[in-house]
Amino acid sequence: MEELDGCPVCGGGEGWLVSRHGRDFQGQAIQACAACGVFYQSPRPGAEELSRYYRGEYSRRFRGREEPTGGDLEWRDRIAEYRFRYLRRSGLLAAGDSVLEIGCGAGNFLRLCRDAGLRAWGVEPSEGYSDHARKQGLEVATGMFPEHHGGRERYRHVVLFHVLEHLPRPVETLRHCRGMLEDGGRVIVEVPDLSRALGPSFTERYFHYPHLIDFTAESLDGALARAGLRRLGRHYPPEGRRRHHLLVVAAAAQEGGEVPAPAPATTEGLVRRVRRRVRLAVALRPLREALRRVWR
Repeated sequence: MEELDGCPVCGGGEGWLVSRHGRDFQGQAIQACAACGVFYQSPRPGAEELSRYYRGEYSRRFRGREEPTGGDLEWRDRIAEYRFRYLRRSGLLAAGDSVLEIGCGAGNFLRLCRDAGLRAWGVEPSEGYSDHARKQGLEVATGMFPEHHGGRERYRHVVLFHVLEHLPRPVETLRHCRGMLEDGGRVIVEVPDLSRALGPSFTERYFHYPHLIDFTAESLDGALARAGLRRLGRHYPPEGRRRHHLLVVAAAAQEGGEVPAPAPATTEGLVRRVRRRVRLAVALRPLREALRRVWR
């Protein structure tokens, strides 16, 4: 585990301890940055541990096994189709476009792109999932970005669906993505928005080991700006369990421009709300466990 000296997005050293509880009730220290508003783990797993973890353990722990199952693929197909339809309605993903998906999983979204006439490449650290994608005829490399970046130097679209929150240096990754865009290209990012996740179902399980950083809409805008990107569009699913999933389309901008950041009072208010939710979840844990045993 590595202890951070400051925020992994902006480098700021001022902030608050938010929670010491994470998913599966394991000890996990969550900090909030007073400067840019991101929430982040410190201490956190190091680079070598993350690489090993994503090769197989992540899939076993959160997906049940290292290779995709039929039910998992059906669920991923539904989400991929929703994203694909939304982006096509937004005027993106035209036939002939090139697309790189970082963290492409089993290749569900890439397959839709390919079938619609796009030229598609992917990068996926899970050996089981990347192997499944290649069996579908997709060009997917097993490994971590940017060491692996598909079959081209430039792309019309670079896509990261629920990847950025897993990365130790998100701004650096976004800069790599910006540098790989063709003229007029787009970076497409989807992350959980912590501020919209604080509904009745929120528990301390929201914070779990693979998520090194938790964004809000405002703090994601700041990370994009630090990487030389400007947000063009912002979208949330209208309802359901994924209503806090924030999808953003961004384009290259002039680096060194203004970096938006939430006011410290806004972040402090969110910290108070999260702390209250975590305390309530921890207090109710024995009742939840008792009810779970009864339902079994």
